[in-house]
Amino acid sequence: MRYDIPSYCIKVLDMLTSAGYECYVVGGAVRDLVMGRIPSDYDVTTSAMPSETIDVLTSHGIRYLPTGLKHGTVMALVDGVTVEITTYRIDGGYSDSRHPDSVTFTRDICGDVARRDFTMNAMYLDKDGCVRDDVGGLADIASGIIRAVGDAKIRFREDALRILRGVRFAAQTGFDIEPSTYDAMVSCAPLLANIAGERIAAELNGFLTAPYAASVFGPAVPVLSVFVPSVDAEVTVPVLERLGGSGALSGAGSCSRDLSMALAALLLPCGVDGASGVLSDLRYANEIRDKVLGLLGGLELEIVSSREDVHFFMSRLGVEMARDTVIFRRAAEPSSAGDCDGVLKVMSDLVASGAVFGVTDLEISGKDVIALGVAPGPEVGVVLKRIFEMYVRGEMPNEHEALVKAVRAFL
Repeated sequence: MRYDIPSYCIKVLDMLTSAGYECYVVGGAVRDLVMGRIPSDYDVTTSAMPSETIDVLTSHGIRYLPTGLKHGTVMALVDGVTVEITTYRIDGGYSDSRHPDSVTFTRDICGDVARRDFTMNAMYLDKDGCVRDDVGGLADIASGIIRAVGDAKIRFREDALRILRGVRFAAQTGFDIEPSTYDAMVSCAPLLANIAGERIAAELNGFLTAPYAASVFGPAVPVLSVFVPSVDAEVTVPVLERLGGSGALSGAGSCSRDLSMALAALLLPCGVDGASGVLSDLRYANEIRDKVLGLLGGLELEIVSSREDVHFFMSRLGVEMARDTVIFRRAAEPSSAGDCDGVLKVMSDLVASGAVFGVTDLEISGKDVIALGVAPGPEVGVVLKRIFEMYVRGEMPNEHEALVKAVRAFL
């Protein structure tokens, strides 16, 4: 079977092959094409040495950026698109379980194939759209299998992040991890402790929000436990399932299972304090950290149901956070589903009615309050807060004249 390659990429392949070098599209783009997906980008590998690649590009008037020469990579700018061109290479030892200590360029594609992580990522596509597959990647994709290239333990000792990447691939594709590859993942999992927290987080995010995360979660526990010691599939999997494989929570509106909710499900067994430590170790942004901890903390809140109480709740947390807090609670505590559905209905009604949820949304401003005789300073905020509370309690509509009348009543 032949696969279509973008014209800008064919230009690169033609330039290098015309100069006498081997040249292929490689990696994720080939995998995606074989799986019927649209690649997000196209990387190229070649038998040309970096200096030779630069000479070819220069002779064709192609601009380039020598951003990764140490690892054999030249970034070409073709038709407004960047294409990474990397020389075939053989990686040396990996003393830090992440980066090769040395890189040796080679003209033998077999050496380049051998350093790849999984067979599904070790296929090469020539300029005619034909696949070169030396490791059985096509067969593994057809069979729904994730298999390491060569000796799995060697691959994972070279770069421990490949372990979590394999788990992510399984969650994204629904593929099974080949037994010897899985065994190597488990035995080499402690090496993940050597990987930077933000790199762990990037792979973890892809795993947790993938469509098959719930079904892969159990087998992934030995890997996840390296950085989430309290991980518990029996606790987390049901929550992920209730949040929905495709994102929507059945019966609770159209809120998607966003990253924060998925992380909260993962960290549910840790408690708020334990979750805070994990999120800090993995270098999550404060925005995500605060939301996850808020979702977990929301499990301790009393469920309110009156329109007034729900309105105040939404005002205090913000509309989106309040809604997500209830949705997560519904998923984490099935026994509360009825109460949570009632709250979600009130929330929906409030939003549909055009209700406002903060002082700044009132049809009266601080300047208006001052003009009515309130001295500039903190008292203005106090008055606006009282007005907002009266509005929420239904004592007046959010209309300028009614609000002005209420302020005058204070004076």
